[in-house]
Amino acid sequence: MKIETNRFLGIYRKCNTGTMVEKLAHPPDFPRLIDVELTNECNLHCAMCPTGQGIVKRPKGFMPAKIFGMILKEAAYYGAAIRFVRWGEPFLHPQCFAFCKLARSVGVQVWINTNGALIDDEAIKQIVHLRYGPTAIKFSFQGVTAGQYKKWRGGDNFERLLATIGKLHKARGNFKTPFIQIGTTFVNGEITDVQLAEFKRRTEKIADKVQFGKTEKLGIDPCGLVSNCPEIYDKMSINWDGAIVACCSDYDNQMVVGNINDRSIKNTWDFGAELREIRENLASGLWKNYRLCGGNCYDAGDSKTDESRSGQVLCTTE
Repeated sequence: MKIETNRFLGIYRKCNTGTMVEKLAHPPDFPRLIDVELTNECNLHCAMCPTGQGIVKRPKGFMPAKIFGMILKEAAYYGAAIRFVRWGEPFLHPQCFAFCKLARSVGVQVWINTNGALIDDEAIKQIVHLRYGPTAIKFSFQGVTAGQYKKWRGGDNFERLLATIGKLHKARGNFKTPFIQIGTTFVNGEITDVQLAEFKRRTEKIADKVQFGKTEKLGIDPCGLVSNCPEIYDKMSINWDGAIVACCSDYDNQMVVGNINDRSIKNTWDFGAELREIRENLASGLWKNYRLCGGNCYDAGDSKTDESRSGQVLCTTE
C-alpha cells in the first residue's frame, strides 16, 4: 500500500529558509503558497479571534466561483499550492468540496484548516477521496480538555471533534492522504502535565502530527515573525472578495496590496508598488511602520511560515 506524507512540508521549509534581505534580492517567480479565504463567516465564537468576537469591520461574504477560478488558473500554471484558511470556516462555503476537487484535478495541492464542527460522515467520504480530497487537513482545538476548549471556543465540541478525527483517520485506512494534523494552544499555567499527556495519548493515535502552542489574541498580541517574516516573500493571502493582502494576520484590510479583480496575482507579485514597499521596509528592519507587524503573528511554538495556527492557519512551520 502506498504511503504518503505531508506534501506541504517541502513548501514550508523553502518558506522558512533564508533572510528577508536575501529573499528581497532573489524572490521566487510566484508565491509558493496562496492562502485562500473562502469566507470570513464562522460557526464558532472563539474568544481569541476577531471573527468570533465580531470585531471585523469589512463585509462578510463567500468567495465567488469566478474569483476562485482566477486564483486556481494562476496557481496551476505556476505550480503553487493553496490553503483554505484565513478568517472563516472553509466548510461553511457551499462549494468548498467542489473547489477542492477542481484544484486537485489540475494538480494543485490543497490544505484545509477547520474547526471540524461541520464535518459529518458524508464529508469524511469526500475528504478521504484519494484523487479529489484535500492533500492535508488541520483540526484546530483550544486547550487539552473539554473545559478549556469550551472556555475559548464557546461550545461542547471537544469530544465530538476527537470522534470526528478518529472516524476520518479510520476511513483513510493505510493511505496517508489526507495528511491529518491537530493543533491546539493554551495559556501558561492553564494545563497540567497529566492533562497534556492524556491529550497526546488520545490525539497521536488519530493524527499524523499534533502541534502545541501559546494562545494569544489574533491581531492584537505581538508578532513573532518580525525578525524574518516569510509572508511577503513566499506567500500571498487573498480574501473572499479578491482583495490581496500582504499580512496573514490582516483581518480588516489594513495592508491591501492589490485585488485579483483588477490585476493578476503574478502582476501584483512582480510589479505591485505597495507590496514592494513593504518588502523593502521589512528587509530594512522598519517593521514598526506597520501596526500588524508589532500587533500579531499568533502561532505555535517556533513557527515561521506554519501549518499550525489554531483557529486560523495563517503563517507556516515544519
